Amino acid sequence: MQVLMQVAHNVRRLVYRPALAVQVLVATDRGDVVLVRNTYGDHQLHLPGGALRRGETVRAAGSRELREETGLQVDRLLVTALLLRKLPVFGYQHVALLSSPQTVEDPTSSRRRTSSLEVSEVAVVPADKLPSDVSATTARIVSAWASGNMADLEHWSDKGRKLLDLRR
Repeated sequence: MQVLMQVAHNVRRLVYRPALAVQVLVATDRGDVVLVRNTYGDHQLHLPGGALRRGETVRAAGSRELREETGLQVDRLLVTALLLRKLPVFGYQHVALLSSPQTVEDPTSSRRRTSSLEVSEVAVVPADKLPSDVSATTARIVSAWASGNMADLEHWSDKGRKLLDLRR
């Protein structure tokens, strides 16, 4: 099944390149962050997220991705930053980074499995002690969030601003 998910992911990347995707940063009551490990790609820990569906707002996409990948639901998501991500194939993609002003309940274990075919693990980790298998981009985002320096992450472009304005 894992090989099939990897092939499907690679084909999708070649055929369909969404102009805008989302990543969601949520924290627990203790200040830990929620990360996921996908069944495809580099198998590192990342922030939950994914591509927007046709006609979907960034906030709706963020809520959907968070629920699908972690089982968590939040009432409100804020657009924190817009990042320009270099794709392994064919250029760049704009990523809206969303965060929740509310905290989520801390799961009973530090790492738990999910029933999603796309996600093999949901991890809750201290923001100041990220494990070595966290992706470099996720580590940079969490570090900026923990230090209160989110402005350092912003890589706005005119195209990105227009995309975000259309999808709010």
